[in-house]
Amino acid sequence: MGRKSATSLELDTHRQTADRVLWIDDEIRSGDAAVLLMRAEGLQLEVAKSALDGLERAATREYAAIILDVRLPDINGWDVLARLRDIAPTAAIMVLSAHIDLADAGRAVRLGVRDVRTKPLIGEELSAAVRGLLASSGQPSPILPRQPPPRPWDRHAAHANARLSIREIVKLLADHKCSALDYLVLANGLRQRVAACVPAKHRQLPRRRGRVVSNETETAVEAILLAIERDLAGGGIPQIEAIARQVDITPRQITLLLEDALTLTFRECRRALRVRPAVRLVACTPHQYAQIAYQIGYEHPTQFTRDFKRTLTLSPHELRALGGVR
Repeated sequence: MGRKSATSLELDTHRQTADRVLWIDDEIRSGDAAVLLMRAEGLQLEVAKSALDGLERAATREYAAIILDVRLPDINGWDVLARLRDIAPTAAIMVLSAHIDLADAGRAVRLGVRDVRTKPLIGEELSAAVRGLLASSGQPSPILPRQPPPRPWDRHAAHANARLSIREIVKLLADHKCSALDYLVLANGLRQRVAACVPAKHRQLPRRRGRVVSNETETAVEAILLAIERDLAGGGIPQIEAIARQVDITPRQITLLLEDALTLTFRECRRALRVRPAVRLVACTPHQYAQIAYQIGYEHPTQFTRDFKRTLTLSPHELRALGGVR
């Protein structure tokens, strides 16, 4: 038989790398059922029983995916994760640990982790998670590692600038050129300004503080908001699972991104974007509120009014009464 061509050798090497997985966990053994199952499915799974062993392997071989337990005996798992993002930048990483809370999950996402799972994860569920990890290998991470240079998110600076009046914020909200991202930040700013005008004993709204986030976080959140707006424009009510599939991250990552960047839940963002078309109509036209509600897709004007006030703190009537917005 003839020798393989250089192209064939490159393709073989690529196929091997595409299925190569490193599992760094001091509690996992090569003979464990989970390891045997993944190997039986054709994955080239290697097990590192210490952080040092895992880092050495990642530095000398290319892996498509890395599974990491952040509770390791020799080196802090978070330090390991930061090093992995330097020495294996193309590998998709999943944190799989028996001890993981919401704060840890948020920290993992900010460090570029593709997926966060809680042990025990066995059988088909584990296999599916690893396959999903491999599918995202080589793609840009939604959050890049190593504390990228932060910058103030809010281009209008409305939520942080106490000199802007409520009326000025409403004018910015009514601007059709305002992006979904700026709209939500401005809505938070309006909530703060209105809350500041209410006596402390009557305040019921949380004080939402301004955020400083990375460019990568901004890009990821913009993609989430765009997907929500796209589904709303199609007449549906977006669900977090469907949005996660569109932007190729997990529902948990969406939740953490929105909470970290905007201090808003997915449901709050969806509600705010749903009433967004009404802001300009309320502020700049004489249309009746029920007419506006039907025009933007609400079946019940009462529900529209409730969602509008939950988003902006002001009712449609209060917003229009500000005057001077047109």
